[in-house]
Amino acid sequence: MASNGNAGKWLHLIDGNGDLVHPAAIARYLGQCLGADPKTLPRVADIVAAEQDSDSPVVIPSVPVLKKRAFDYRMVGVFGGQSSGKSTLLNHLFATDFAVMDADEGRSQTTKGCFLSKARCPEATASESGQGLFIMDFEGTDGVERGENQNFEKQLSLFALSVADTLIINMWCNEVGRFNAANLSLLQTVFEVNLQLNAHTAREGAVGGSSSASPDEKPTLLFVLRDHVDGSLEKLAGVVEKSLATIWDRISKPAIFASSPLSDHFHLRFASLPHFSLQKAEFQSAVVDLRRWFVDDAHPKYLYRHVRPGNFRSIPLDGVPQYLDSCWASIKTNKDLDIPSQREMLARLRCGELAQILAADHQEAMDAALTKIKDGQFIKQVSRWAGDLEERAIAEFDKETKHYADAIVDEQRADLAAELEKASEATILAQCSALADALVRTCDGSVQRVIDSALTSALPRLGREWFEKLQAARSQPGDPADSQKKAAKAASAARQVAKFWGFVSAEVAAVTADLRKQLERGGGANADDADNEQSAALACLVGDTDAQERTLRQLHRGMQGRVKARLEGMTTDPSSAMLKVFERTLSTNEDGTTRFNTTITGLDKQYGPARAAALLLLACISVNRLDLNDSADAVAAADDAGSEALERQRYIAQLVSRWQKDAGHTEFEPHTDPKALIGRPTTTALPKEAAGDDAEETAARAAARHQFASLVALDEAAISRAYDMFDMKCDFHYKSERARIEAGTQSIPGWIYVVILFLGANEIWWLLVNPHMLILAGILAWFFFANWIKAQWQKFEETGPPAVVLPAKTALATVQLHYDRHVAPLIQGVGPGAPRTEEAIKKKTQ
Repeated sequence: MASNGNAGKWLHLIDGNGDLVHPAAIARYLGQCLGADPKTLPRVADIVAAEQDSDSPVVIPSVPVLKKRAFDYRMVGVFGGQSSGKSTLLNHLFATDFAVMDADEGRSQTTKGCFLSKARCPEATASESGQGLFIMDFEGTDGVERGENQNFEKQLSLFALSVADTLIINMWCNEVGRFNAANLSLLQTVFEVNLQLNAHTAREGAVGGSSSASPDEKPTLLFVLRDHVDGSLEKLAGVVEKSLATIWDRISKPAIFASSPLSDHFHLRFASLPHFSLQKAEFQSAVVDLRRWFVDDAHPKYLYRHVRPGNFRSIPLDGVPQYLDSCWASIKTNKDLDIPSQREMLARLRCGELAQILAADHQEAMDAALTKIKDGQFIKQVSRWAGDLEERAIAEFDKETKHYADAIVDEQRADLAAELEKASEATILAQCSALADALVRTCDGSVQRVIDSALTSALPRLGREWFEKLQAARSQPGDPADSQKKAAKAASAARQVAKFWGFVSAEVAAVTADLRKQLERGGGANADDADNEQSAALACLVGDTDAQERTLRQLHRGMQGRVKARLEGMTTDPSSAMLKVFERTLSTNEDGTTRFNTTITGLDKQYGPARAAALLLLACISVNRLDLNDSADAVAAADDAGSEALERQRYIAQLVSRWQKDAGHTEFEPHTDPKALIGRPTTTALPKEAAGDDAEETAARAAARHQFASLVALDEAAISRAYDMFDMKCDFHYKSERARIEAGTQSIPGWIYVVILFLGANEIWWLLVNPHMLILAGILAWFFFANWIKAQWQKFEETGPPAVVLPAKTALATVQLHYDRHVAPLIQGVGPGAPRTEEAIKKKTQ
């Protein structure tokens, strides 16, 4: 591998064996030439070692000064015969320090391969641009060392044309007009390889096949005629042009260029220099003027006035190392060198490397954020934060790739954006999940309230409705068989089960809606408020709509999971859970007040609805339906309605939806006991595949069945066992309650009341005509018989006709209301008419 062997004055780009120096060494040398900070230069040894340890190419760090230079540079190469003074010409013309032949040691090969150096223009004015001029000194042709093998000469020519704007042809004046002495065979090689390059360019960018190259991509052949002492330059140039035309006509051309002239492919320029040894002063003066052709855009013979600013191959300077490496690799392996493809390859390489670096930096930021999230340190407005990082990365990508082809940049930008979004998505989801978990922890009380409300409010109410429907179906007049069918249909728990799970879903959604309202009000606290976990979590979501929706969805699922877990916990001992519901319903009125069941009639009246509520709980906990509802909602809300997978999912959801209404339910047979009406459970099985179902439909049904089966908490045998166990417990509890009521009921014979009235008639009359004694007797009777009076009222409530009980209860409630508002304050001394004592005022203020 070639290396920089002269303290940074030049770089041995290609050695005599045809090996190109490592691209990192090229980047480092170019950076040194432009005064880059040594810290920003790539470390060649480290990169080479890393490549040896890795199977994939190692990214070469970009040098900022090369990025800044972009297209503002030129490449100049020199060709000529061996020992013809090429290096000497370059050293004087561009102040380089290439090695030159020592005449005392005889004529021999000095330049092997190709050397690269930066031009130094001490006479450049402010308007000149010599700071980005790089010179390539190529091995001389027609040397004895290579013999007749012209393969390496052709490779170097192709390499030079792939990157150089200008090729200097070093030619002696006294050899003009000769073919071999003037080394015109080299020009024949140059013409052939340039046609090869232009053929690719024409196919890439021309419409219908243009026979000429773009003016911007035509290299300049600058013929420098040495030791010009007599004769005009115009005549010498004419002779050279005639020789070039002969060569051009003689070479084989691609069909697309069969009729194109030489001028369609090259800019031809001619210059002459006086004799180096005999006319040193004139030689130096001519060299200074010739140098201005390259650097002074005000000079009348400025070489680059005909092309756009910058390198004519449209390769930014920071991409030159990889571009040279790719071109030389293609040339050495005898592959067809395609400059447009090389440019595209470079653009993909540089854009890919930059995208890889930006994606790695973004991933590092996301990993750091994930670590903080795991430690409980949340990021405010995480979606916006991640979005801002993505936008900055894309902006940096656009800034650094503005010099490459738009189509490739757009493609790479899209890939980068997708990768950035994927990394951000993981972080956003992680934070939303963590926030949802935190909110679920703070909502344990709400979850318990949902369960309590479902079991103490919704379930008894639904049980009563179910029992009343069955009673109405059994009591309808008409054909007994028809009444039996209606009763069997009414015994189905499906509708009540759907209402129960709908109630649970609505309660969970209400908790989520309450949190959403808090977010709309601003979260209620600062994210640094560690004393309020819920407020701290909500504060992180304020102003971040995307994160809010994600978090609330996960919160909703999390709360449903808690509710599901607690309800599924009842399946370990369903008979005990059913008995609790039975007892609660048995001892609770419809308005939620406590019921004492002091009469057998009242107990029997409450027994049927209580048993119905308990059996309804068994039907509800046998299958969890929250997940089914979520599945159907998710499918219905999907956007990509045309995809085959979605249609399949919709079909599954449709089957599940139908089965959760019509099948897979726990139903109950009508009971012969008029108090119970609802008896032993029966379960319906899922439908089997029809014989005519195709494979896809069968698979969909199987998937739906598997989804449904995963939600079944109690199978048919477990439901039957639970019912039998509950039936025994329920019967025992009912008999115990009945025995309690019978033991507490004291029946007084009717004749006792007649005897009391007959024997105590005088005393009763005396009480009635004596107001003071009547009041005293009423107070004593209330004091001693209050519980008995209440018991009698409760019996009246339980056994009395509803047309009488309801108005009486309403009247008593009105009296109690007026008493609490007006009479009780007067008794306590704090009412409007009470005396204004200090104690009363203090009591009122309290």
